[in-house]
Amino acid sequence: SMPYFNGMGYTYVTVPYHFGAKDVGCKVRIISVVDGTNVFVPATEYNGVLNAGSFYHFDFPVSRLGTPISCSHPCMVVQYAKKAEPGDSPGGRHLNPFMLVLTPKDHYSNDAHFSTNTLGGNSNTLNALSLVVDFYPVDDLSGWS
Repeated sequence: SMPYFNGMGYTYVTVPYHFGAKDVGCKVRIISVVDGTNVFVPATEYNGVLNAGSFYHFDFPVSRLGTPISCSHPCMVVQYAKKAEPGDSPGGRHLNPFMLVLTPKDHYSNDAHFSTNTLGGNSNTLNALSLVVDFYPVDDLSGWS
């Protein structure tokens, strides 16, 4: 579902993630909600105008660092992970495709708490977290385990 208009933003950064030796890539879709939205994606050299309800999408390898995206009016950005076969992922697991509705940079927070369920101690459960931090050396992420 679409987030509320005030949940959309102007600047986004794609989430780089990698689950194994092979980079299966992902898709990114930028959706405009206002006519005349200028969209700029430096990684693809796209600089165009979208109208309400229209979109631009592109493929890129997930091993790249976060790709910046900027819009002149509020927009929505969605990232789609592609399916990975057993030889492409850790432990020989199938990884199902999934979708991330990206959070605009102006909605980022300085702190968060995460907890996961082990589903009754099932050791085959894989929990993943997309953590976006400023692009400078991080000396300490104490408390992470």
